[in-house]
Amino acid sequence: MIPRSRRGLVSVVRASRGLILLAFLLALPSCRYLHNRGADFLDQFRVSVGVGSVAGVRVRALGAVDTGIMMGVKPRAASIGWRYGTPLFFNHADTRVDADQAEIIKATSITGLDYAAGTYRSASTSAAILPGLFTWTDATPKDYAWLVPEEGDTFRDRRWIWNRETFRHDRYAQIHAFDIEAEAGLFAYIEGGYSPGELVDFLLGIVGIDIAGDDDRWSRRK
Repeated sequence: MIPRSRRGLVSVVRASRGLILLAFLLALPSCRYLHNRGADFLDQFRVSVGVGSVAGVRVRALGAVDTGIMMGVKPRAASIGWRYGTPLFFNHADTRVDADQAEIIKATSITGLDYAAGTYRSASTSAAILPGLFTWTDATPKDYAWLVPEEGDTFRDRRWIWNRETFRHDRYAQIHAFDIEAEAGLFAYIEGGYSPGELVDFLLGIVGIDIAGDDDRWSRRK
């Protein structure tokens, strides 16, 4: 038979355990936090198929390899899959396209080009050697339509993404400079990829550091 004093102590311990468990549950991250971490996790992946005016094969890996040629445009309205946080599901209201333009020694990629609005999300150019470091992003002014000279100090249209003065403006290009990707196609195409930069964003996001600056983006879009 357990003495009354000991039974009282057991009751206090059990009650304390319950309070500790309740405090732990209340201290768990909010739904907003969990939603952002889930989005960051999915941002690491790229896999899609579709049709477009594309032709070629291209491989990128860790900022050390960027080889092959993939030319043409890939309308998002004719694609299904997932591209680093952007769902594709044959949405004909989406006028954006992705584009790859082969150049001598360089390859330029345009992401999220909207022909109707005359806008795009980002554009980058990679050199053939160490493209992760020798990567340039679009720097054209935002206060023009489509007509802009491609020379002269006022309209210098490319800048190095690791430039100290403009470093904070090129987060997307920096995070995706070391992606591992492969794509192939001839009118119909298939592509896949993984982003180590988005993995870093996911891991740092666990402790509240958002290097991609994309937390709460779904609510902002709404």
